Amino acid sequence: MRHEPWPLASATLEELHETLLEAVGLPRPAGPPLVHYSPGVRQVRFGVPRLHRGDSGRAARGRSRPGAGAA
Repeated sequence: MRHEPWPLASATLEELHETLLEAVGLPRPAGPPLVHYSPGVRQVRFGVPRLHRGDSGRAARGRSRPGAGAA
């Protein structure tokens, strides 16, 4: 994932209904939760990075298989 830095601001948690920690047997954290807010960034790119010229074609495209050498 690539993106510009996310601008963060302090936030206040008004209500929390959390049951996951107890369900897996973990203790509750001490103190209040630490929360932040971000309005987001303009462009976020997910997925496999694109190939650039000069990259190893076969291996970079995921076609390399054990024992699949050149004939």
